Amino acid sequence: MDMRITVMGSHSPEEQELEKKGIELTGFEQQLGQGELELKTLQAELRAFEQQYLRIVGVKYARLDEIEAHIAVLLSKQVPQDRTREGEATRARAKAQESFRVTREALASDVDTHFTPSDELKKLTLYSFKVSKLERGWDRSLSKFVALRL
Repeated sequence: MDMRITVMGSHSPEEQELEKKGIELTGFEQQLGQGELELKTLQAELRAFEQQYLRIVGVKYARLDEIEAHIAVLLSKQVPQDRTREGEATRARAKAQESFRVTREALASDVDTHFTPSDELKKLTLYSFKVSKLERGWDRSLSKFVALRL
């Protein structure tokens, strides 16, 4: 009698439990892959939003900081011996320069404000799922079984 032939259902309880856990693990790995794709998408969308915000609102704040710095300089010139006003003018000028620098960088940036995940990222997620199945030696019949159970 050939010992290589096994009858369905003749697995030990430990083997059945291991198969069940393997199926469960595959589901979790698929969820993880989808979650990682969603995370990358949200991070890119956030970067795009920040750049768009700086391009629109940053310009206005930079202009406001420039006006406030000009006012601080004028106030410090009214009372030249007042070191407090001189310090305020220096800080206001530094703030205005920093606002313009950040805004200028945002305007020079070529970040796409409408992010869509790349095909490469999608393929990588699918590939990692397939590799995880192959590493455990699962075949198509098991994949169909998993699909029916999910």
